[in-house]
Amino acid sequence: MTNALDRNQLRDYVNGFWYRPCSDGQVWLSNQPVDINQKRLTVVNGEVDWAAVFLRDDVTGSGGGDALHFVRPVYAGSKFKESEVPEEHRRLVQSWAGLNDCAHFVSEALKVGGINAYSLNVQSLVEQLRARVETKTLAYFVTIDEVARIAKSGILRTGDIFAYGQSDRSFATHGHSTIFMENAVSDRDAKVACHTRLDHPSLEGDWRPYAHPNTLHPSITVIHFGHDDPDPQLTSWLLGWWSVTWRAQIYFYYFDNRGRVGYTQTQLGKGYWFDGGSAISITWTNTGTLEVFSYALPSIPGVSLAGQWNASEPLLAIKLL
Repeated sequence: MTNALDRNQLRDYVNGFWYRPCSDGQVWLSNQPVDINQKRLTVVNGEVDWAAVFLRDDVTGSGGGDALHFVRPVYAGSKFKESEVPEEHRRLVQSWAGLNDCAHFVSEALKVGGINAYSLNVQSLVEQLRARVETKTLAYFVTIDEVARIAKSGILRTGDIFAYGQSDRSFATHGHSTIFMENAVSDRDAKVACHTRLDHPSLEGDWRPYAHPNTLHPSITVIHFGHDDPDPQLTSWLLGWWSVTWRAQIYFYYFDNRGRVGYTQTQLGKGYWFDGGSAISITWTNTGTLEVFSYALPSIPGVSLAGQWNASEPLLAIKLL
């Protein structure tokens, strides 16, 4: 099924709910929801002058996670650590242990953005998203280094998904999900937002810690919504077969009119290509490799293209007639 993701609607939702429970009034644990209205009755005696928020657990825990609290409204959306809120102005609802709201948050944000993929389980959500016609899996179980190159390429846009898992599937195929929000202006580095633990570009938004080996999900899958990518037909000269030389080996690339690219030498590789206006960028799904072919000399668009593999080694592409 094809839907156009409304990136602006998604952005507004994420900006409004990254630090607090989703608009459905629930926060999910590993096997059941916490109903905020019910907890309001038992935790703050039904008083409406308390706001449900997530706070980094630097008092009740290690500070590496977060906890669900009721706080006085003055602190909601302005303070994000337990230590920043006086004890008399916060009431613990749920500690870090058991919180599991990341896929719920991503699903709710996508729903507001017009995407009907929904699951409380990260792996199920990833499978739904990868099966959609308009999505492109730019990288599948790759390392931080590979994702960093894609993040700085300018291909990603608000609403794209970073999912974290175990490449050997020993713990969880995918165990955490975040929403790509923006590129920092200085170095075009990615910023993300998520629940469990709360994060956002206005707090930290760094995507890397969620792939730390200690998290048990050190590999990353990147899913891009491609409905608003430049029309591949505008780069019609690229379509068809090219021979590409890398490390003195010849590979054969095929660019199709839907933005997909494949290569073959001994086996077929699959990826996606993007016209950035001054260069063609290719992401190879199974490795996270980024190749960039410039339009600048000595390239001759439609005939030959000079490029780089992972910004480190030369590539030469020649159009096959």
